[in-house]
Amino acid sequence: MTARPDKYLSAFERLSDLPPVFSLNTLVRATGLPRASAKVLLTRWYAKNLVERAGPRAGIYFNRVLDRNGSTAHAVKALVMKYPSATLCGASVLHSAGWTAQIPSTLHVAVEARSSYAKIDGVTLFPRPVAWFQFMQNHGAWDAPAGKTAEAETTTYGLRALAPAWALSDLYADKSGRSWQPDADDLDVPKEALDAVRRARQLLGSTALNGS
Repeated sequence: MTARPDKYLSAFERLSDLPPVFSLNTLVRATGLPRASAKVLLTRWYAKNLVERAGPRAGIYFNRVLDRNGSTAHAVKALVMKYPSATLCGASVLHSAGWTAQIPSTLHVAVEARSSYAKIDGVTLFPRPVAWFQFMQNHGAWDAPAGKTAEAETTTYGLRALAPAWALSDLYADKSGRSWQPDADDLDVPKEALDAVRRARQLLGSTALNGS
């Protein structure tokens, strides 16, 4: 329902009419308010703990009127809202797959490179050019095939993800200095996955997709 901008509605009424995760643009469209007025509302709601920011300047908000645990329950939705290309990568994939005991303190996520980035709480962003995503798609690197099981979905936090062999190979191929590159002692790669790792490393070694 779109509210008339000249009609007074309480914060509870307005937030009850919004989704559990929303952006400033969503609020403007839903209320018909000018953008400046919508920003003022968000500042007031934040001060009253009615909404929670997904990040300092992300422009994405968790609606605490609808869900008090929104920042946990809808964190991935907020991430994808800001970065539609978000793909689980690196240490997050390896830990989820049981290939390393190293536990990353944040989710490691690859996103399409852009001129600037808004931080999302609990997430470390790894910029990758569009060519990287095209390359991974063309070589079947995603660990998110159609019809994947609910159990498999849990290990990727609901995100598209690199297959472990590709996630490991991508770490070693990254020349930017931003990625953790595990030592042999950090890894426990299943023997049956070694061929996949070798193939991925060979293919990525012939490119320069993520070293910028």
